[in-house]
Amino acid sequence: MDASWDSLDRTRETTRSDIEKDMDELEQLMERQREVAARIARKRKVLKLAEERAKAKTICLLDELETEEEVERVKNGGFSNGELEELSLGFVAYNNATENAGKEVWSAWDTARAGPTVSSPPGHNREAPTLGGPGGTGV
Repeated sequence: MDASWDSLDRTRETTRSDIEKDMDELEQLMERQREVAARIARKRKVLKLAEERAKAKTICLLDELETEEEVERVKNGGFSNGELEELSLGFVAYNNATENAGKEVWSAWDTARAGPTVSSPPGHNREAPTLGGPGGTGV
């Protein structure tokens, strides 16, 4: 009978010891969980600030682009550089496809032809008419 009491005492002590070990392990895990949760909270704050800064920078860059585009449009009579180039290329293509086919067509974008050393095409007067002269207003 003493053996059975000893066995019960050992079982009780072993189980109590196992419970204490598991409680210690659980406490360590909970401490680790608090550390990770605190780290996540800090990183979320940093991320939120970084996203706000990126949004503000994007808005600033868009404002700058809009301002540059507005200045460009004022300089180009209401058209952007891309729109002007597209219009001029369309104009050249139209001229080439119509009655001027086979004839030389001048383009404002043709910088190789600009300048006083290039002769004008037949029938083209490079000089502006004077007031009161042929083609002038007489004012």
